[in-house]
Amino acid sequence: ENNGQLQIFTTPDGNFIPTVDNQITAYNLTNLGFQFKFSPDDSIIAGANYNSLTLWDGQIGDQLERIGLPNGAVTDIRLSADGAKIVISKNDGPPQINAFGNLSLTIFDVLEKKVISNYKLDQQLNKTGCNTTLPFALTSDGSRIATLTQDCKIGIYDSLTFDELSSFG
Repeated sequence: ENNGQLQIFTTPDGNFIPTVDNQITAYNLTNLGFQFKFSPDDSIIAGANYNSLTLWDGQIGDQLERIGLPNGAVTDIRLSADGAKIVISKNDGPPQINAFGNLSLTIFDVLEKKVISNYKLDQQLNKTGCNTTLPFALTSDGSRIATLTQDCKIGIYDSLTFDELSSFG
């Protein structure tokens, strides 16, 4: 039982059996809605929750950075193939299942340790029925994002400016 903690373990023989002997570190997670992803080279663990993004060393678990984010339930987090960008999908409604709010994507530059762009889908999703999450796909170089447009189509956006490049569907 982890009692609300992120626990990092070693797996020297390839079998994952969490024990005190192979636990590297643990962090208390007091906020709801954490999502975690490893960077493509496994050097960083990115974790986002209701109001922050935290980066940990992927090998020993030391906290590298913690950045405040606008409040909202995290629905997804992904890293670009080169590990340079992190994209976080959030719902600004309360952190409960099926709570409706406006959806947003935040793009974070890992090297610069700062938010580089935000995209907000301003809809009353419980009325439009478009979606209750904001699905997205990131190109391998992190330069473009596919996600929902304001009129519930699929849009391709520049990841730095969120200028819409095209839409369809």
